Amino acid sequence: MTSYFLIIQAIGGLALLLTIISFQQKNRNSIIKIQIFSSILYSLHFFLLNALSGSIMNFIGIFRGYVFHKKTEKKWAKNPLWLYVFMTIIIIATVITWQSPISLLPMTASLIGTYAYWQTDAKKVRWMSLCSSPLWMIYNIAVLSIPGIISEIFIASSTIIGMYRFDVKRK
Repeated sequence: MTSYFLIIQAIGGLALLLTIISFQQKNRNSIIKIQIFSSILYSLHFFLLNALSGSIMNFIGIFRGYVFHKKTEKKWAKNPLWLYVFMTIIIIATVITWQSPISLLPMTASLIGTYAYWQTDAKKVRWMSLCSSPLWMIYNIAVLSIPGIISEIFIASSTIIGMYRFDVKRK
């Protein structure tokens, strides 16, 4: 392995750490705040791997996270039009960065994630995030994102733990 490849994987590793931490947060806003920083690192990680669809989906996720985070406190961010704006941007970005049918995986995962983060209930955010994980897993394997592969294992595990802690155990 070259040192360049190891640096790329290390950047993804930092993103992975933030992703794991995010799903252990009690509320939706905390999940989104931490995931904004994770998206910044993953966008760079995928870009350096020449995985443009993954990079652009994470880049869009930065802005989506910011707007959706503001949804609970700013009137402009509560407009349901934002949900459709981001979904449209995701589809257009997939067409622009198309590399192969594999590009459909991060697109679909991002559409699910967009709908998930629009929700105000952290329980729904966790459930829908779990649904997008297998799509990202396949994509990460295809583009050789080692932290991405590990991330999806941890996302699924961490999300399930969070579901137990906050959604099942409290009942």
